Amino acid sequence: MKQKRQTRTVGRWLSATLVPLALATAACDSGEDAERAAPSTQGETLYQAIARHPDMRTTSEALSVAQLSEVFDGAGSYTVLAPTDTAFESLGDRGAQLLTVEERPVLVGLLREHVLPGHVAPAAIVAAIEAGGGSATMTTVGGGAVSFQLDRGTIVAKHSNGAVARIAGEPVESDNGLAVPIDSVLIAPDFALAPASKRP
Repeated sequence: MKQKRQTRTVGRWLSATLVPLALATAACDSGEDAERAAPSTQGETLYQAIARHPDMRTTSEALSVAQLSEVFDGAGSYTVLAPTDTAFESLGDRGAQLLTVEERPVLVGLLREHVLPGHVAPAAIVAAIEAGGGSATMTTVGGGAVSFQLDRGTIVAKHSNGAVARIAGEPVESDNGLAVPIDSVLIAPDFALAPASKRP
């Protein structure tokens, strides 16, 4: 039964990745040379690279709790906007509750809003921002929109749910994707989890 539930979870994730990729693809092409400068973990999958990163341990735990680690161990190419451990800590009790099995459906939805299809390095995002006259919008695998802008040389990501984050370090490449550290979780400012006593 557990295996069937996990298969359904992964299946829902994969079906949600069929979203428009035109801008993301153009950005990747324009920044192809600069992307190669990112630290590489050759021979590792994206999930393995995230799990090994010293400041992405909570993101790794979240992917495991959500039963999505195998998605990033697979053949698909993704870019994860990975909140740092400090970003998760800033959520306080909400962050801790999100990492429980009971909140798995909510956590899956949240994680999908941190993932861009394909390989989209910061240099490619900058190129897209410049080509777009100061802003570039990309679609997450969850269907949300992330608008990227530059603020004194730092890339700022603004999610359609109202969340804002800044790129907070060098990206890490793997064989099937890229993890980009961000300083905040892309969660709606007014987001609230139901008290345990009111859960079904």
